[in-house]
Amino acid sequence: MVFIIRVQITGSGLIENERLMRKIRLVKSFANVLGFENIEEELWDGPSIKAMGGKLIASDDKILDIINKTSPLKIPDYTYRLRATYDNEPIYVYIHNKRFKQVYGDIVLSSDIFLKKVFQEEFQNKLVKAFSELKEEENLKGIRILVGVIGFNPDALEDVRERLMSYYDHIWRFVHDMFRTMKIESEEIGNVYLVKFLKPYSLEYLSKKIISISQFESFFESLSKRAKIKRFGGSILLFGESENSFRTIYKNFRDDFINSLRAEWYDDERIAGLLKRWLGKYASLSKYT
Repeated sequence: MVFIIRVQITGSGLIENERLMRKIRLVKSFANVLGFENIEEELWDGPSIKAMGGKLIASDDKILDIINKTSPLKIPDYTYRLRATYDNEPIYVYIHNKRFKQVYGDIVLSSDIFLKKVFQEEFQNKLVKAFSELKEEENLKGIRILVGVIGFNPDALEDVRERLMSYYDHIWRFVHDMFRTMKIESEEIGNVYLVKFLKPYSLEYLSKKIISISQFESFFESLSKRAKIKRFGGSILLFGESENSFRTIYKNFRDDFINSLRAEWYDDERIAGLLKRWLGKYASLSKYT
């Protein structure tokens, strides 16, 4: 089981040293809120595995000193690793180097305990707190979580069906992931129809068009209830009530979208009208309640 986080570091003129330190502060914030124990930290040059050419540079309290003293022009391709226990179960946290972060995300927490914890209300409340504190803590200013997912494997970062939890800085990214999963599914089953159906438009364009329609919130509420997915407050933090919840919400979205629109999905000028008609059966909501 993995908990994958993709972040954006904001601020002009930032050097790689500062970017890495901000990610480390984020990891420590999550570790503190969730209650990790027996924490050990390591900084590696390259992968965090010697067999793959990695070299251990520093550990624990010496890590920040090493990062601060490294010239920004000569900073190695660092990987940060944190080992800890969580309710007596081992957990590993990685801040990936450039080689791996495009595939696995910026930050990965790996532990089998997530399969048990993700359905527990206490853990869900702790995650709500962790994401909320990100916006409030002064030492976490300048780092924004774009996407956070808990899933069965690293594929969960792009494939909604592999998830148990999703967090987004904006709801359009969730719709975007639905469409991206449609493309993944079409490749799996050799059905090019889904890809052709989406091809004329960028996924970001479609996603932002959909969430701009007034009925979207009502539609999303209905979609979540049918799949037994809980949404916390006004944020975009979603928890499935079962291992199949995200597979269900994806299937319902896919079938509703395709069956409602495919007969007339051909004219770019009509897309906004078609999307409004699709969601028109849902009552408008002024905000999520």
